Amino acid sequence: MTERTTEALIDELAAEAIAVSPSASLWRFVTGFTLGGLVALLGVYILGWREDLSIAALAINFWVKLAYTSALCAFGVHWLRQMGRPEAQQPRWQWLLVPISVLAIIAFFQIMRAAPGAMPYMLFGDSWRVCARNIVALALPIYLGVLWVMRKLAPTDLRVAGATTGLASGAAAASVYCLHCPETSMLFVLIWYSLGIAIATAIGALLGPRLLNW
Repeated sequence: MTERTTEALIDELAAEAIAVSPSASLWRFVTGFTLGGLVALLGVYILGWREDLSIAALAINFWVKLAYTSALCAFGVHWLRQMGRPEAQQPRWQWLLVPISVLAIIAFFQIMRAAPGAMPYMLFGDSWRVCARNIVALALPIYLGVLWVMRKLAPTDLRVAGATTGLASGAAAASVYCLHCPETSMLFVLIWYSLGIAIATAIGALLGPRLLNW
């Protein structure tokens, strides 16, 4: 009996492969984000909804804040779908500068229109000590949900895949956190929301090589 070559073994395995719909990974991500997001929503319920949420939802600042975090999340999800494939290209991180720059411009105009002496409050608000920490905590269940999806895929650059998982999870958590956070200063959002998302991204990068190994 002749020894099978590597090429013959690959051909045999490929012949038994089952076609997978291109949208299959998308639905897995939807499932992972939904399950993790529901737990994060429970966390916001424990923290407490904004008392003025119904009024805040009519104000532009609430939607600008939500648009910023959602944009970062959208980039993360897009790159996650790419990183799940072995031949994936590296994320173009410079695209994150687009929403960051837009928010920075809005924050600048807010500062210019603010009353004298308002700068410290615009920067620190009432919750700067807990903002980033809460976002990271809310990101944990979302991270686990996305991690469940990524482990079913085939990422090869595990550190970058982990960082992207952390980015998407942190930004999604920041979006959910908007339902609790009463801060309206875009400078506050630019600094402390971004810090929470950055910490989640860094944690994802550290854990990626260990948790995404396959």
